Amino acid sequence: MKCPHCHKELKMLSIFSGRCNGCHIDFKEFQKKKHNIFTFINIVIALLVYTIVKNIFDYFSINSIASEMISFGSGLMVLCIFQYLLMLKIIKNIK
Repeated sequence: MKCPHCHKELKMLSIFSGRCNGCHIDFKEFQKKKHNIFTFINIVIALLVYTIVKNIFDYFSINSIASEMISFGSGLMVLCIFQYLLMLKIIKNIK
């Protein structure tokens, strides 16, 4: 991995931390900010999926507990898939 400031190789000190050899900035802070933004985007996408599925059920006048569970479950499933892909990317960058 490369430092976002000076673009030199990072020296990995432990699994989730690294320090740049050139500017000596801790890389952990950059990782936290980047992954927090991706997590926020994933939550927003999951809420959009929930809203779309809920509106589809409302359009066809299907109001039941099952429709609510399907709407919530589909949004939650999208969130879980995106978070899983994000964690795979984190683990891949660490190795």
